[in-house]
Amino acid sequence: MYLLNHNKRSSIILLVIAILLFVPMSYYKGIQVGESSDFDAHNRMVEFLINDHIIKVPHFLLHLLSAIAYFLTFKQSVTLSTIAIHAISYIILTYFTYVFICKQLDGKYGQKNYFYISILAICVVIASPIAFLAIFDEHLYFGYIALSTYHNPTIALLKPIAIVNFYLVTQIFSEENSNRNNITVIALTTVLAALAKPNYILCAIPALIMVYSYRIIRRRQINHIQFFAGLIIPAIIIISWQYYKSNTDAQLYSSESKIIIAPFEVYKASSSMLFEKFILSVSFPLSICIFHWKEVKQDVYLKMAWLLFAFGTIHTYFLAESGKRMFHGNFAWSGQITLFILFFVSALFFVRQNAGYFIAGNCNDKAAAISKGTTVCSVIFILHVLAGIFWYYCNFTGPRTLW
Repeated sequence: MYLLNHNKRSSIILLVIAILLFVPMSYYKGIQVGESSDFDAHNRMVEFLINDHIIKVPHFLLHLLSAIAYFLTFKQSVTLSTIAIHAISYIILTYFTYVFICKQLDGKYGQKNYFYISILAICVVIASPIAFLAIFDEHLYFGYIALSTYHNPTIALLKPIAIVNFYLVTQIFSEENSNRNNITVIALTTVLAALAKPNYILCAIPALIMVYSYRIIRRRQINHIQFFAGLIIPAIIIISWQYYKSNTDAQLYSSESKIIIAPFEVYKASSSMLFEKFILSVSFPLSICIFHWKEVKQDVYLKMAWLLFAFGTIHTYFLAESGKRMFHGNFAWSGQITLFILFFVSALFFVRQNAGYFIAGNCNDKAAAISKGTTVCSVIFILHVLAGIFWYYCNFTGPRTLW
């Protein structure tokens, strides 16, 4: 199995580092109450599921997994069960990132440098927008499209599922021969992604329908069975049920709320300089496009990621909910998950373009890879990582006003 076919020593070290990073963060966020963390609200949903057998919200995967963990730990604590799911989600995401990076180097001459690969995997997971503007407004989160969000357990659960689904679905449109056995995995990850948090699927459906229509017109290769049986049909069924439940179940919300078009209203309420913060959020993927445009145009994964992010951006800036939920910013999750996928795919692209750095002893490739574009992209990536380290630190020590 490819997921397990890697250097065992480096894999164990990576997992230990991920545990040391994310278990304390998950615990710290999990024991907070009030506006600094969403754990408290989700814990109440878990308790409803356990005690009253009621699904309070249609994206209930976290609550189901937390309830299972609760019973597996002999009913110790709902809070600790949710914390465990949050931490495990980040640990799995880190390992998946490591595996995907390794896969980019398959077939390259030489031994993979697993130390560099492990460091890069951790950096991708913790990276954040380059929040230079905090000097002026003291905001590290508001106004940006966040990459690493520690206070919400459902977005953490969604990330590893969405990454796997994105790559399997994109292969439907690639020139590679798709494995028909992937239909089950695509359908399963589609359903799980929607049940974890529907924002990713809500962006994926229109984006993929556009790509499907374009390829039909151009008579390009498509695996129709995987597209419909693995993605579209399961997605439409789950999203339709979620929409129906959200609008008919009086137990869900105390006030009626509808989806409205409200350009920039939600983001303007908490921050200014939105264009500048948008650029600082997407700096690394943008630099990849600028300095590797010819290669990017030929890369199906990057093109798909940018299209997905376009829909995520529309959701983030132009859609909102009416009533009391207006400034909850639930459509901002669309921008966050699609930007993370774009950042993730851009990092993998960078690895392929600069494989020599990750192959032990391959000096010729390293020398060839040094260029202006490589240097600029590397510096911008490092700035994202440094911002992520500072954001991680502030989540432990900084007041809510720093958000």
